Amino acid sequence: ILPPADAADQQINPGANTLFQFISNAARLSMSKVTQDIQAVPASAEVAAALDIPRRSACLRILRCYHDQNGRLFELSVSHHPGDRFAYSMHIDVEG
Repeated sequence: ILPPADAADQQINPGANTLFQFISNAARLSMSKVTQDIQAVPASAEVAAALDIPRRSACLRILRCYHDQNGRLFELSVSHHPGDRFAYSMHIDVEG
């Protein structure tokens, strides 16, 4: 559904849209939901080599699922990050 990676790279403008908006526009879909799961896992041999860390070292796997207006999954991404090179920050504003 999305343009080839090299074409997509040329279209991404970090200051113009969010990545979610870019994916929606490129796929001509109305995105309704994105889920993100973060899990600590041991690095497989392939992941360890790519991240330049010892095999079975702690790393974080991030799985993102992009769903359209009908609830259909249309994009899935998986990324791995070495445990000591990852930070996650969330801010919640509570009206009271």
